[in-house]
Amino acid sequence: MTARFELPTMGGAPAPAFTNSRACREWLSNVPLTTPMQAQAQLLGQINLLNRYPVAADERLRMLEMLRDPVHFVQAETAKKFSGRPLPLSSSEGAIFGANQNLWDTLRMGYVIVLQSALEGFSNLPAQGHVIAQRALACMREQQMDQCRAPHEPQPGFWSNLHAIYAAAEVLQCNKRQVTDPLQAEHKQTSVAASYSLPLLLNAASPHSLPLKHIAIIQRWLMSWSHKVSVHADAPEDAEPPPIAIDLQSDTPGSINQEGCATLRWMDVSRLSNSIRKRVLLLQRGETPQTLKLGDDCIPAVAIQLLQHLYRHCCRGGFTRSEPRRSTRKAARLVAGLPAAHQLLASAETALAAPMIQDIFTFGRGAASAAAAPQTITGYTMERWRVEDESPAGMRMTRLRQEAGMRIGAGQLVAVCPDEEAGFLLGNARWALTLQTGELQAGVRLFAGSPDPVEVRLTGGESVGRMAQGFLLPAVPRLKQPASVVIPATWYRPQRVLAIRGRETRNIKLLEVIERGVDFERALYEPLAST
Repeated sequence: MTARFELPTMGGAPAPAFTNSRACREWLSNVPLTTPMQAQAQLLGQINLLNRYPVAADERLRMLEMLRDPVHFVQAETAKKFSGRPLPLSSSEGAIFGANQNLWDTLRMGYVIVLQSALEGFSNLPAQGHVIAQRALACMREQQMDQCRAPHEPQPGFWSNLHAIYAAAEVLQCNKRQVTDPLQAEHKQTSVAASYSLPLLLNAASPHSLPLKHIAIIQRWLMSWSHKVSVHADAPEDAEPPPIAIDLQSDTPGSINQEGCATLRWMDVSRLSNSIRKRVLLLQRGETPQTLKLGDDCIPAVAIQLLQHLYRHCCRGGFTRSEPRRSTRKAARLVAGLPAAHQLLASAETALAAPMIQDIFTFGRGAASAAAAPQTITGYTMERWRVEDESPAGMRMTRLRQEAGMRIGAGQLVAVCPDEEAGFLLGNARWALTLQTGELQAGVRLFAGSPDPVEVRLTGGESVGRMAQGFLLPAVPRLKQPASVVIPATWYRPQRVLAIRGRETRNIKLLEVIERGVDFERALYEPLAST
């Protein structure tokens, strides 16, 4: 397979502030790294100019190697401005994220320009092909991780660019050569094949369904184990588990099931699979994550959970649901946040909300109750979403780009009405993702049972008498689900007694927390006898 890249046109643009490595070093000494956003803008502007200025390829490589460290520093600092934020990002957060992605793209393009020169046989560059290709792939790895922090889908061209870099390394016959990367904190020895496999594995791991802390743990593990994955031109015989197939001419990451073609490559994950399963077994026998080189930032139970997640998604083609989801394209309504959900469902009991909800389904606004609703039902936005697929346990939903609505983050309580004939159910927005189209998508896990809005009050301690909003959820024997209470985040304490005021007033004792979100906790409880 031949490899050639679409490169920026050389010439016609102003010269950068530096055109050789000595001038580059001097320029970098004046970059204001203490103000990362300003430094980011300067680096982005100058590397863009460098990518359009004719420079000898070996000198270009030396300058890129000097620029790489400060780029990583300012990217890590500016990423703090958008990491873990609810979606959609604010205008300022979105601008910072856009600059972040542009800088990774621009640095990658610098290395791709040098890689093209290596393909054309310039000087001694073919002998450094493994370093050049690995550096370009490392830019894409970091770009992908920042997409997980936002979180956003990769833009069109991400996967085709990744495949093209690997294809170039194959042409140069350097895809398996060892490379030292000083910017990889824990695992400095790598290769082009390992660096290529890492974004594919992280994508297969369904990172957007995980908390940001767990994504970082999984990426660290995969970086450590990516050498256990091998890439082949021919499908490995009798591989177990089945290899992941990747079409180098596609803009997709790969899958287990693909038809053969000349540009197909096969990623063998059998050694990775064995390594994960052995670690799970050892953890279950009492070994600690530290002794298994999994780090000291997760307890054994979490390590087992994440390893099993990796095994299912990277080695077995994904998660198998206990209740398959069916595809659908129907309208739904959503209210985000515990206070808004409580206000909606509490007001529904006044009989004002029912006609209003019907009108919103029909007209997109509360026509029939317009006069009364603002006084009684205020403080939240009834959002229009589209259900993409669903099961009794949850659904995948999309809010169209032109629709206004609240910002939504992973772990947020939502109230969802998936059908105009049905009532609202509570759920946990397990993940949220900005699509390539700019639309917002979320995965919601539903809580079974009709929620009963109540007021909850602390009965002891320093905060006695403090009140908040909550919900009671009934027992659902069919699902073997006991009754539970939804309370604000941080309210749960074992054996804590709460006063509940709803249809009746009573006390309950909290027994065990069964789910935590960013704005709520869900706990089992025991009713207390009236005194």
